[in-house]
Amino acid sequence: MPKQEPVKVRVTKIMTVITPKAKYTNHPFRYAIPESVKSRQPVTGQEDVIQWILERVPHPLGGETLVYKSSKSNVADLKPTDLRDLHMGRNPYIINPNDHIVVVHGRSYDNSYDSLIENKDGVDVEVDREYINPKDHAEITALLAGTESNIARSKAEYNNKKHDFYVDDKELEAEKAIDQIDLEFEAAEFVRKEIGSGRYKELLIFLGHAIQEYNVNSDNLSVARVKYLVFKAAKEHPAEVLKMKGPGAARIIFVSKVISSKIIARKKNNDFYYDDIWIGSNFDAVVEWMEDRKNSSIVTKWQNMLDYKERKEQGKPALELEKEKVNA
Repeated sequence: MPKQEPVKVRVTKIMTVITPKAKYTNHPFRYAIPESVKSRQPVTGQEDVIQWILERVPHPLGGETLVYKSSKSNVADLKPTDLRDLHMGRNPYIINPNDHIVVVHGRSYDNSYDSLIENKDGVDVEVDREYINPKDHAEITALLAGTESNIARSKAEYNNKKHDFYVDDKELEAEKAIDQIDLEFEAAEFVRKEIGSGRYKELLIFLGHAIQEYNVNSDNLSVARVKYLVFKAAKEHPAEVLKMKGPGAARIIFVSKVISSKIIARKKNNDFYYDDIWIGSNFDAVVEWMEDRKNSSIVTKWQNMLDYKERKEQGKPALELEKEKVNA
């Protein structure tokens, strides 16, 4: 079968800078070129094509000058103008690291691009991307790149104390909404197919460790109420629900049961104790104590006590329960 040629797809992406603060509505803000979070080097608009290392070197006429070195090619000691000429065909715009970007309320940046899609083993993969407006792409990338940026990535992330602006990005909002819907669906399917009604209470115990709303005594709830809570969690906290798939979930459920069953209790300084044995100051400390091999015999005893409690709740005959209690 002949290899299919890559397909070019135009993706339209308009991003608008908005400020809720009156002082910036009619007065532009001068934004210094930030450093990349990863490389700690100025963001000049070329980072998504070639990783450039910016260095200060002595200038022949005195002082220092900025030169660029490529970490992915043999090109070295290029001045900004040389670099611009070298990549003019593909990346015709490079921000001067010593310049400022003037941020204006309501200014839109065209971050649209042509995406080159190639089918690899039946899966569409983006193999290349070329921005339609390199200047707009370089500037909006720089505005959002700083470690202490006062421009929030989205309206949802805007914090009045930390940010002065946010970016209105409909494409990003749509992508996040789709990701959230997919996550909610995955969590609901996990609850329905893998958890099942028999383990709903275990899921509530697990969630109660991280989310106060679910830190409830499920023994006092009706079957309908328990089911409602677990599916409510799948919709509102899907990521937390899916953590129950992880290898640490069983430990968290076990420790939660030990605490809720009052096998261990808070005593002096509000720390956890088993009888007179100090366990730890918080939940995580209890998990750590439990995982220490030298405490395995006590942990086994806790498990037997929980098993006894559960069998008693299931209505097991008193004689059998008494035998188990003696052996616990």
